[in-house]
Amino acid sequence: MKYYLRSILAVGMITTFIFTTGCQKDESKPIQTPVEVEVSQPEKPQEEESKTTSPPVETQPEESEITPPKTELANDYQYELTTSSSTEEGIYTIEYPVMKGLAGELTQDYINQSLKNAAMSMLLPDVSVENPLVVTYEIKRQDKKYLSVLYKGLLTWENGAIEIWNPITIDMHSSNLILNENLVKDDLKSKTEFNHIFSEAALQMGFEFESPEDWMGMYFTDDEIVFYFMENDFATNYTLIQIPFSRVMDYINIDFDTHPTN
Repeated sequence: MKYYLRSILAVGMITTFIFTTGCQKDESKPIQTPVEVEVSQPEKPQEEESKTTSPPVETQPEESEITPPKTELANDYQYELTTSSSTEEGIYTIEYPVMKGLAGELTQDYINQSLKNAAMSMLLPDVSVENPLVVTYEIKRQDKKYLSVLYKGLLTWENGAIEIWNPITIDMHSSNLILNENLVKDDLKSKTEFNHIFSEAALQMGFEFESPEDWMGMYFTDDEIVFYFMENDFATNYTLIQIPFSRVMDYINIDFDTHPTN
């Protein structure tokens, strides 16, 4: 009866097997023994629940690969870019983006022609079976305002390969190209301030320029305007001069004219 009374004070309801083994295990601490039994028992069903919930996790990556691109294209860009290519076997392979789904067929056609022309312009006279060319591209900026693409060509040469860059940046509103000569507003203050900021950035890279040169390449990223060039004929990497948009927004053009009529 002593054991029976003690078990009623410690636990409301437990099985006869747990009661007898618990009391024989430690008679000096009758209250602690049932508490340990109650804590250990719920752990078993928790393990079983975790096993039953694990299989559905395997199906989640399939959904994430399919659904996000559709919502991003609809909300952010309102157009889609796919890849096309021009190839002559053993001589060159040139890839370039093709725009689809843009409102305004004329604008889309004009942009696509510009994208293809920029890619095919990398087909230099030196390209041949002995000196094949492979051109790929990187999307540096893509939104409702601008589309900026950097083509990268690898030309096989006698002693290795030469990397060639060719950028194109398009104003989405007008479908016109953004170039060094029309980037900055056409007033003295804008030109002076922009050139000053550019000169500071160039000096940090160890070069002295009063303004961007026409022979420099230029493309946009989400945060910066990037100018680039090869330092000399022996250089193997491009030098980048990066200017944050936040510093020059007051001085660059936001209107690049209207869509060409022909």
